[in-house]
Amino acid sequence: VWIAKVIAEIMKKNKISGSIVQLSSIYGILGQDNFLYKNTEINESLVYPVIKGAIINSVRSMAAYYGPSNIRINSISPGGVYDGHSKEFLKKYKLKTPMNRMCKPDEVAHAALFLGSDASSYVTGTNLVVDGGFSIIWTIMKKIICFDIDNIICNTVKNKYRNSKINIKVINL
Repeated sequence: VWIAKVIAEIMKKNKISGSIVQLSSIYGILGQDNFLYKNTEINESLVYPVIKGAIINSVRSMAAYYGPSNIRINSISPGGVYDGHSKEFLKKYKLKTPMNRMCKPDEVAHAALFLGSDASSYVTGTNLVVDGGFSIIWTIMKKIICFDIDNIICNTVKNKYRNSKINIKVINL
């Protein structure tokens, strides 16, 4: 974030128009899914999504500030990028992604080329999500807690999910 600001200031001072692309993550827009990491070599991190979310918000602020100087600032939020992950992790990840795979490094690079080129000359303050649909689908639920007064709502929920492995706990009010 600070390096992007330093570069943007240099560009502004020297009247250089152009594009700055920062790298965020889908965990900048979503909470981490601990299901993915259970019994794998990867540990979740509470710091990572905080940093990635801050990048996305700094991009918006910087784009508004530096836009009048014709400096475009955007971010890319890739989903999981394949890097020799275990079979267990890959299996879980594929369950959550409509494209049934992880991202390839060159797919993130192509997004950066687009945002850095004149093909995106009217794009600024945007977070381009490159995640194979990971962020658009309903995540796998293990438990639903249903609060109800007369059991009508909870019975509807129970009927809808009766053939699933979801645990439904009813709390009558």
